[in-house]
Amino acid sequence: MHNMLPLHNKRIVVTRGKQQAKGFAEKIVELGGIPVEIPLISIIPANYTHENKMVVNKLHEYQWLIFSSANGVHFFFQQFQEQLDCNVLFPKIAVVGKRTLEALQQYGHEASVVPKQFVQESLLEALYPYLNSGNRILNVRGNLSRDTIKSQLINSGYDVTDLVVYQTIENSESKHKLYRMLTNDDIDVITFASSSAVKNFVSLLSGHSIAQYIRGCIVACIGPITKETATNLGITVHICPKEYTLDSMLQELVLYYNRVSN
Repeated sequence: MHNMLPLHNKRIVVTRGKQQAKGFAEKIVELGGIPVEIPLISIIPANYTHENKMVVNKLHEYQWLIFSSANGVHFFFQQFQEQLDCNVLFPKIAVVGKRTLEALQQYGHEASVVPKQFVQESLLEALYPYLNSGNRILNVRGNLSRDTIKSQLINSGYDVTDLVVYQTIENSESKHKLYRMLTNDDIDVITFASSSAVKNFVSLLSGHSIAQYIRGCIVACIGPITKETATNLGITVHICPKEYTLDSMLQELVLYYNRVSN
């Protein structure tokens, strides 16, 4: 019966950071696949600065709090837990999508705005009707997050403060494992859940023909921004789900193999 599972024996590279990869890897196993964890990025807390502490001390002065990733939620609450325990009056919260909302709910909070599509542009579109002139907005982000939210809100006349709570750094330790597996044709699928993972993949293989290394591999990207990054760097993308989540990316992968085998 096991060989009837849709991803039977497919070796699927998971390029997320170790902590973020765990649940995704478990779902690959449930579908019969073999997760190959090659974390191309490490996600670590940003430096706990006096300026950041002061911003969070004045959280009640903001009307809106924006989270554009689940990582942003986790690092925000973990880093500022003590400050946030003091019955802080929270602003209204806008999140980029379902995963970010689920992360927020783990800390006992709800979002007032969740867009239908999980990208920053859709978040802004959903948020604008709720904003009033003079609103102060705190934008929680990582060091490499796209600047779309802050720049567009500022252009629209709102007062926006960025709060960087985590850093995405290249995990160069993965280089040897990545080379070895690609050279031995030990990979069936490569998954990318962020543009930074794509960039680090290309960076680790610099000086080598990307197309030659990944020939025969299926490439899956979580959403259109990640896909665009990959395409611009010369990587052919086979799978990009309509709903920008890891679950949807896996579902599309299953559908892809169903089509190929029929």
